[in-house]
This record gives sequence, C-alpha cells and structure tokens, in this order.
Amino acid sequence: MTAPLRPMNLGEILDRAFQIYRSRFLVFAGIAALPALAVAVEYIAANTWLLHHQIHGQNLLFQMSLHGLLQTLLLYAATAFLHVLARPAYVRAVASTVSDMPCSLRHALDATLQRWRTILALDLFEQLVVLLAPASIFIACVVITGMAVDSSQVDNAAVAGAFLLFFTITAALVIYFLWIGACYSLSFAAAVLEGISWFDAIKRSWKLSKKSRGRVILTWSGVCVGSFVCSFVMRWTLYFVLFFTVGSRGIWHGFPLYSVYYSLASAVISTLLGPIYPIAITLFYYDQRIRLEGYDIERMMDAAGMNAPELSPTEDSPIASAAPEEVQP
Repeated sequence: MTAPLRPMNLGEILDRAFQIYRSRFLVFAGIAALPALAVAVEYIAANTWLLHHQIHGQNLLFQMSLHGLLQTLLLYAATAFLHVLARPAYVRAVASTVSDMPCSLRHALDATLQRWRTILALDLFEQLVVLLAPASIFIACVVITGMAVDSSQVDNAAVAGAFLLFFTITAALVIYFLWIGACYSLSFAAAVLEGISWFDAIKRSWKLSKKSRGRVILTWSGVCVGSFVCSFVMRWTLYFVLFFTVGSRGIWHGFPLYSVYYSLASAVISTLLGPIYPIAITLFYYDQRIRLEGYDIERMMDAAGMNAPELSPTEDSPIASAAPEEVQP
C-alpha cells in the first residue's frame, strides 16, 4: 500500500528536490545542457556581431542605450523560450524518478514533443504576460526619464521627481514580475501530468498556486541568487586569468576569446543549477494538490481499492510514488 501523503514545507520540498536531482543527475543535467548550450551559441553570436560593428567602449554604451535594452530583451526572451522547452522533460523525469520508473534523457524529452502545441501556447502566454508587458513599461520609463534629464528646461526638482517615479515604477514592475510568475508557475506541470489544454493549465495554476506563491518566489529567488553568485565569481575569474596570461589586450582586443569562455562557463553553471527550480516546482504542484484538494486522502482510497476503476492514472502523484500515465516507458 502506498504510504500516506502529507503537505511539505519549503525546506522539505527543497531537500526532496536535491534528492531527486542527485538520484538521476545525468538525466537532469542532460535536459539542462541542451538549452544551456543553445543559449551559449546565441550569446557568442550576438557578442561577435557587436564586436565587428563597434569597439568595446562603444559596446558598453550600446548596452545602456535604447537599442541595447531592446536587444537585451530579445536575447532574454529567446533564452527563456529555450529553457521553457525543457520544462515538460523535467516534469516527466521528476515523476519517473520518484515513482521508481526507468527514465532516459530521450524518454524525458519526448514529453515536449508530445505536448509541443500546448507548450508553445503556454510559453507565448508567459512571454507576453510575465516578461514583455513589464519590460515594455520599463523601457518606456527609461525613455521618458532620459528625455526629462536631457531637457534643458527641466529644473533639478523635476529631474529628481522623474527619477523617483522611475524607481517606484521599477519596484512595482519587479513585484508584478515575481507575483504573476508565481501565479502561473504550475501551468506546465498541470499541462503535462493532467493532459489538459494550455488555457485549462493556466486556470489550474492560478488555483493551485494560491497560498503558496510566496514559497515559489523564495525558491526562484534563491536559485537566481545562487546562479548570480556563481556567474559573478566565474566572470571575474576568467577576466583575471586572461588579463594575467595575455594582458589587457587579450581582454578587449581579444574580446571573442573572453566571450566564448564566459558563454561556455555560463552554460556549465546553467546545466548544474538549472534543474533545481523545475524539480521543486513539480513538487510544489503535487504539494498544492494535497493542501487544496485533499489529494492524500484520494491516494489512500485508491491504494485501498475504494476509488472507481476508471480513475485516470494521470492523477497519480510522484510524491505518492505512483506513476502518471505520461511517464510510462
């Protein structure tokens, strides 16, 4: 008989996520490596294009310009899209792992191929609502603030007011980004494990994420901070290694060398840390079903043979060590 289920706190979910990650490290690392390498190639190509059109000092100014912001937004959107394609594979791999079912890298990636229309629709929705909407408002604020500062007829008080308004709107956009992202964070797990449409998955995520959005934000923030720290250490380590081996000329005039090393090193960090958040989100999905829908009682009744036989196996929970239909080999 399946062991009784119970809600888990944030620490238990993260601990369980690390256990699952370690149990099939190569599978999860393989899933993360595919978008990470694609992103590395994307950034190397973008930086190479910049190098052939501008010197490094101009590159720095370009990154702070409107065109630079737009390019950064497009690169970030492309990066997010590539990582989104791997989410169904994480969901399937997590469910297979905790259900003691065999799961290869190819079997996990099949989840994306089988639900690619739903995944693309969810990604488009997430890009528009979670990313592009606040980013567009932020860029508009940058432009308006810049125009206010450049205007010779605006006094210091008006400039200070413009900057205050800019930082206030920026803080509001960050809060919106975190909150709306948490609201829809469970949509991919719902779409894959329940076999529902993208719109139904969005509604399910909105419902299931209630009273747990703060935990999701903390998990995402923790992973981002860890990635930033690793990236910061790696970036400056590469900088000083190149500086002391080939000199300052090797840093700036040999910019492609630095760009390639940095992009590949970032891909390694993304491969190692990338699986933690999607694994935890899959566990959040089942934990919320227990909290809001009494899924633990349902699973115990099913184990005792008290549920109707036609109950879909896709409702089984990986926390309960029962395999959903989509994780069958």
